[in-house]
Amino acid sequence: MLVLTEEEWFDEYYPKEWGDWRQEYNAKAYRENGVIRSGCTWLNYKVTGWLAGSNDLLVVNKHSDCRYIKSSLFEVSDDICTMFCGPRQPDGSCWVQGTIYKCESNLELYTITLFGIDDMSYSKDFIGLDSVLEGWDKLPQLLTDMSLLFKDSYYFTN
Repeated sequence: MLVLTEEEWFDEYYPKEWGDWRQEYNAKAYRENGVIRSGCTWLNYKVTGWLAGSNDLLVVNKHSDCRYIKSSLFEVSDDICTMFCGPRQPDGSCWVQGTIYKCESNLELYTITLFGIDDMSYSKDFIGLDSVLEGWDKLPQLLTDMSLLFKDSYYFTN
């Protein structure tokens, strides 16, 4: 399984002729002729930033939220991709994004959330940084079969 950081994924898949994805998102090019040339969407800017604007070039605003600890995209099979409504690239590859973030709590509580480009996601909570990092290391194996995620106590979130 190929695993890319969010930045590596956008460097690889955001069309170069659309401009610099770190500065703006080219909504016009994304919709052009009804042909999706990239699976890149604003829902994948969890770490990099969120999009704003009303014109064809949406500005990428940096997150001020420091709860995000890690964000990566995992190349997955068609079955997993369908379950998560994952972004599909023109090269046929399918992706699911995972994030680790620290929850506001009096405990050392962390959550891993896995999602695509729709509302459906699966999450799991962990107590302790070592525990969540161990869970993160298991994701490439768990993302080979949805039943493995269920056995590992990932729950549906929306």
